[in-house]
Amino acid sequence: MIAKREAQGPGPGGVIGATPYQVALFAGLRPSAAQSAVLKVLGGEELTVAELAAWRLLTGQRRPPRPEGYREVFAEKGRRAGWTTHVAAPFAVSALLVSPAKLNTRLAPGEVARVLLFGPELQHTRQLQDATAGILDRLQVRFTRRDGEIDLAPAGLRTIALATVADHQAPRSGTAAAAIIDEPFFLPFDEGADGYDVELFAAIRPATATLVGLLRTNLLAGGSPWTTRGVAHDMVRKHLGKVDGPVCALHGSTWTWNETLSETSTRQLEEDENRWRREYLAVASESESAWIARRDVVDAVDRGVDERAARDGVIYVIAIDVAFRSDRFAIVVAHRELRVREGGPPSDVVVIDLVRVATPAPGQRLDFDELMQRVANISRRYNNAKIVRDAFSGDAVDHALRTRGCRSEEMPMNAAAQTRRWTLVQSKFRSGGVRLVDSEIAVRELVDLRAKMHAAGRIEVAAPSRRGSHDDVADSIALAIDAVRDIPATGGTIENDVRIWRDEEGVRIESTWFSTKRAVGGGYVRVPCAPPLGTPAGDEALEERQARGQWIEGDPPLPRGPSLSARVRE
Repeated sequence: MIAKREAQGPGPGGVIGATPYQVALFAGLRPSAAQSAVLKVLGGEELTVAELAAWRLLTGQRRPPRPEGYREVFAEKGRRAGWTTHVAAPFAVSALLVSPAKLNTRLAPGEVARVLLFGPELQHTRQLQDATAGILDRLQVRFTRRDGEIDLAPAGLRTIALATVADHQAPRSGTAAAAIIDEPFFLPFDEGADGYDVELFAAIRPATATLVGLLRTNLLAGGSPWTTRGVAHDMVRKHLGKVDGPVCALHGSTWTWNETLSETSTRQLEEDENRWRREYLAVASESESAWIARRDVVDAVDRGVDERAARDGVIYVIAIDVAFRSDRFAIVVAHRELRVREGGPPSDVVVIDLVRVATPAPGQRLDFDELMQRVANISRRYNNAKIVRDAFSGDAVDHALRTRGCRSEEMPMNAAAQTRRWTLVQSKFRSGGVRLVDSEIAVRELVDLRAKMHAAGRIEVAAPSRRGSHDDVADSIALAIDAVRDIPATGGTIENDVRIWRDEEGVRIESTWFSTKRAVGGGYVRVPCAPPLGTPAGDEALEERQARGQWIEGDPPLPRGPSLSARVRE
């Protein structure tokens, strides 16, 4: 689809050769002192006293900017800093409006100068492209917009903006005047990955070589930090505080860049200290850190309980982590139950009933048939429990279990499913929603788990990278916690009665929760109670209490500042 924008005013003549700062002003933007300082440095303009103070804050250096400017600029900033709309887009428009007389001496007949707009994902490039097109509209510059392109040929200019997901092949054809990378800290830094940051930067620099000097800056990369890895992170660490070379690095919190936000207001938006430091203070997280707090794991252990006996009426799940030679074979039995909390609403708890591990002797293999028979026996003992597993040796394991009268199910193991699963596990332990048997192996593996943060927000949770570390039991516990979400809660002290009927208004559903308590004269009675936390009804009730500023013993801490519901309503 092609959209043509026709200028109503005098055309682009008045803005040809405009600096990024002039573009921002002509478009009606109101850049902050930090934003205008960077825009003026990109265009070679003199800074005011306030802008010079902001520049010193961003660079950590008291020296003024280098007179000849910077070939490359890397910026690490907090969220909502206004970088894309108030810095990157004005710079892109300034590059598109470069004087044709300057281009004609550099370009071959019929050739155009490209301004490359990159991002790790499509929404990043679209946002930058939309902001660029919006400024051109404000300036009444004629252009043609196609999917991923902004062509200024209708305005008589030999420039075009190309917006694409980061790809090292995109810069390899044609001549580029400048490249702008939005959110460079989220680019993949694993060798061979699509958009691998090392190859992307290596491809951009030759693409801009022909037009070096046409603009003061050929590469502008800015975004929020993620982890302590990657080209962009390394460039900021290497050049921050050094303003005399051809590469400039900037670092600033949200409120340094955007004066409409304050440190106090950002703390109301994010309670977690580590997450707040990363999102608003612009401090990258360590690439590897403990996933579950030791205290949360230790508090979940029922001391002296090696195994919980199977009970009638309880629905169990068995999770296995299959290995035969160099790793351990793990078996975990679990079920879900609703438990009464003293002084508060009941909670939804995952109970680990059994942990068993088979370890191969050095140089030997575990006996496959013996292991499958052991799993089948445990399944029968625990009320013919369903067995879940990963994909390793899936066909062989499934066939062996079916011949023994058991059923198994392969759990999804893609990156999104793994991130969701480990986030659930972390949340369950943090909220006290897991009860463990007294297993030294299970405790050690859970405490040792490390989260490796990758680009684009992907999280890998595994044993630490050291000899002798294992995560087989921890993986099985994670599979079990994930699997029991889909089975009814049984064996606890809370029951849910659901009544369904039809009347003139349609189908009606009524859900009532009861707790079982011992009666004074003996026996048990059912007493109506609040829905447990961890169920949709319980979580909705918790949200309503927190929106009113109320707290019941056992609830998670109240958030600082407005509640989530209030913030959404606002």
